[in-house]
Amino acid sequence: MKALKAVKTFVAVALSMALAGCGGGGDSPSGPVQPTATVASVSVSGTATVDVGKTVVLSAQARDAAGAAISGKAFTWSSASDAVATVASDGTVTGKSAGTTSVSASVDGKTGSLSVTVTPAAWSWDR
Repeated sequence: MKALKAVKTFVAVALSMALAGCGGGGDSPSGPVQPTATVASVSVSGTATVDVGKTVVLSAQARDAAGAAISGKAFTWSSASDAVATVASDGTVTGKSAGTTSVSASVDGKTGSLSVTVTPAAWSWDR
């Protein structure tokens, strides 16, 4: 009877070790699933000047604590003054009136911004 109990214990321990070595089933065909990097900072870049009535497209980049770029993040865009410039969900800034405003991109509680200057539209005889 003691021999049977010892065999059961051995089998249980061996099975547990074998299952633990499987990695919990989190593997995909391309390899283990990697944890999502934590965003430490956000930077906004692009042309910082736009004419009234014109558009420019800004871009945002999330980075981890080591400064490595993190891809696949969806940013929330905002303008400090929609009277000066508005910003769409894709980072497209539209000049509304002459002045300066801060355009920001946020993700995972981190925000980056860029000062955008809106200049009066150039005057022409074609108007």
